[in-house]
Amino acid sequence: MTNATDSLAEMAKGPSGEGWNFNVLLIQGTFFHAARHVASPRLVLPFLYMAFGAPTVFAGLLAPVVQIAQLASQIVVAPIIRASRTRKWHLMLCAIAMATALSALALPSSATPASIVVITFLAVSVVLGFFRGLNKLAYNDLLGRSLTRKGRTTLMFTQTAVAGLVAIAAAWASQRIQAGATPLRDHLDLLWTGTAVTAMAGVVITLVREEPAEDAIPGRTVPRPGYLAELREGLDRVGRIDWFRRYVVARVFLVSVDLAMPFYAIHSATLHGETRGSLSIFVIACGAAVVAGGPVWRSLGHRSHRAVMATGAVVTGLAGAWALTIESVPALQDPVPHALVFALVAFGTQGESGARTVYLVDFAAEAERPYCTALANTISGALGVLVALAFGIIAHLQGTAWPILLIVILNLVAAAACMRLQPVLRHFDR
Repeated sequence: MTNATDSLAEMAKGPSGEGWNFNVLLIQGTFFHAARHVASPRLVLPFLYMAFGAPTVFAGLLAPVVQIAQLASQIVVAPIIRASRTRKWHLMLCAIAMATALSALALPSSATPASIVVITFLAVSVVLGFFRGLNKLAYNDLLGRSLTRKGRTTLMFTQTAVAGLVAIAAAWASQRIQAGATPLRDHLDLLWTGTAVTAMAGVVITLVREEPAEDAIPGRTVPRPGYLAELREGLDRVGRIDWFRRYVVARVFLVSVDLAMPFYAIHSATLHGETRGSLSIFVIACGAAVVAGGPVWRSLGHRSHRAVMATGAVVTGLAGAWALTIESVPALQDPVPHALVFALVAFGTQGESGARTVYLVDFAAEAERPYCTALANTISGALGVLVALAFGIIAHLQGTAWPILLIVILNLVAAAACMRLQPVLRHFDR
């Protein structure tokens, strides 16, 4: 605890610009990640969708639709982010747009026709995905230009841990304040909390002290190629980088980690979909896991991002193994034992997601960073949609246990691929 406190204090001191930005990004990241827990497209949205009584067949499409919209936005807006003078205004726009989209999910009621509910949720998923993609590009670039490598690693895992506490408090409060309310009301309370916290993240990010990007400073007269030409040239350039090719291979297998939460959620819904308070229990479990994971992943991340990614994939696989155990042991089919599944997957994905972000930011040059992010996310996202559809068909025909088994196996393969990545040198810093 002392080492963690000293590390945070060091980051907060300076240099002057970095110290201020670290604190602002810590607060903004706490709000943003807390909102991702209490209004998660992978967990909360499918549960809320089912609470409205909409057709089950469309529940599995929500996460893939978010993914499609996210990868489409990243490939389209990469040159725009690259040409922008600052990134924080893009991040503010993303937060406000996502908060507005989430609030739209509260418009239907239990009496709303199923077709309207389906259209509303799919439309909101498109909006969330588009602005999450834009947010990812802008945030990665801002992070790389605002903090050193040590600051980035400390920030990434500290903010997720603090966000877990906020998510726990939100889920617990929604249960206590609305005691006796309907399950739908329970879920909507979580949704409104996520909406408010997302908007707060958009306000805080405007406080970042950001210098104009070097190639976007007013007065430059360097001619710029056309939009499509620049996009094509940028993607082609980063595709020839050796470390990046290895990174993309690892990201392909890490798709199994991204798909773990949605399919574990679908599996849990078959057992606890009608149990009041089960969703809040799962959100609390996720929050507790990321609180515990913050110091663990931060400490390991300062040593090896590869090890964090690999360990996160293994832990996510363990979550699937526990879900399969619950499937075969009726005595364990209660929300509390099942909460361990979500605690493990939240812990594992926290480490894997944070480490892969920092790894890319550490290696990629500033001019290449938006293209590296866009290309890696597009390849893994497109593959993720195809795999999700395939797993969905398998789940429909053979049951939810088979996709979980496949995810567990792929998680282990992903861990091996991560350990083959080029290591970040200890002296390497930007």
